[in-house]
Amino acid sequence: MYILKMSPKCDQSKLAPNTKLSDLGFDSLDVVELIVAFEENLGYDLPDEAAEKNLETVKDVLVEFSKYFPAEKKD
Repeated sequence: MYILKMSPKCDQSKLAPNTKLSDLGFDSLDVVELIVAFEENLGYDLPDEAAEKNLETVKDVLVEFSKYFPAEKKD
């Protein structure tokens, strides 16, 4: 959620997992930019099919990244 908090458009008073991104002040272009920011911060690109989903809430974004983010290797 750090990336969301750092966005100048984010209304932090409304930030919660089930909050719609539109209620935080993000439009569709902002959501694309948000995904890119997550990818850059995590060093991992979402597959196209995941990035093209209709991500409406904070939880939607977090769930998609958690599905595809590579697990740490265990020795």
